[in-house]
Amino acid sequence: MRHKLLLHLLLFLIPASLCGQEVEFEILNPYDRVYYNSNIPSVEVMAYAGRYFNSHGELECIIKDGDKIIYRFSQNFMAAMNDSAKLSFAFNLDPGFYKVELRKEGKLINECVIGYEPELIEKKGVVEEPGSGFENYWRGKIEELSTYPKLTEVYKVKELSKGGKNIYRVSIHSFGGKTLEGYYAVPKQKGLYKAVVKAYALSDTLDLEDLERYAASDTLSDRICFTAQTEESVDIVRFVDFLQEEDAVSLSNIFVEGYGKAGAYALVAAAIDNRISAVAVYAPGCPDYTGADTPQYSNLWTAASKLKTPLLFGVDINGRVADPYTDFSVYNRVRCDKSYYIFLENGEPPMWERLKRNFFDKYTTHLLY
Repeated sequence: MRHKLLLHLLLFLIPASLCGQEVEFEILNPYDRVYYNSNIPSVEVMAYAGRYFNSHGELECIIKDGDKIIYRFSQNFMAAMNDSAKLSFAFNLDPGFYKVELRKEGKLINECVIGYEPELIEKKGVVEEPGSGFENYWRGKIEELSTYPKLTEVYKVKELSKGGKNIYRVSIHSFGGKTLEGYYAVPKQKGLYKAVVKAYALSDTLDLEDLERYAASDTLSDRICFTAQTEESVDIVRFVDFLQEEDAVSLSNIFVEGYGKAGAYALVAAAIDNRISAVAVYAPGCPDYTGADTPQYSNLWTAASKLKTPLLFGVDINGRVADPYTDFSVYNRVRCDKSYYIFLENGEPPMWERLKRNFFDKYTTHLLY
């Protein structure tokens, strides 16, 4: 009798447990989150019921601009067991990027970021110095930079120079007499090569071992790679000064790249130094730079409007590195050749390396090896 009672209890509890399971919600088209022209922004959601129970309820969709709620929708759904139900939320937006939250009974169950007409985003409140204030400011900085000696030390790292490149550790004096450390990787075969400055912000959590590893990992035999940390835009100008004196560097093929804050430095450097042939930046609109590390007229937005060299621009849609709205407010002020890519990945996407390589190859003038 005890065993029969136990069996009845189990049979009673199992359906109750199954009926209490939560439905699963999936946001559809996760890689198609930016809308253009007449495409009305929308979020499509699939509600999946389990194998042994029906599911129904109310799903809430909230659209946020920062912390401000601009839309709040709700829809009832019903999905039969082992089946699904599709819900769709559509809405009108101004150009920008917005956070979408899905909630059931007040509980956050999924979220994403969407964009609308990013090429129409404008940064409001940007103040530019009238006349030639930008050029005069940076001309003065570069003239002062020239008063500091460049090279303090360079030596070959033998243990890293066993492949197709010789790798050197370099110490360079920059603005204010500060010393910057970096690595210089040069193909062993004699000839002229394009040179790529890979800049990192001094505030990044890197040390010389990291820079050494990045230098050694660049195995491309058709280019020179200079890897270093930078504290401001004129440091990149100083790196170009160093490359200009190297016999293996093709002077018409010097490129600069940077990520986050270093990307902002790289963009400004390209705007003030016409020796830079092209620039690739990823998420440069980081909050600790965009206000201006210099007077208002030399901030990032003004530099973007002065840029004359081709630009490759990467945007982090989820804002983990920089706010995508800020990034596009910078990008949209550029008037020269430019292109952009929007990414979902955390950190620098693997594809970005290939895009940069193809971009620099595109703007490389003919080289004789």
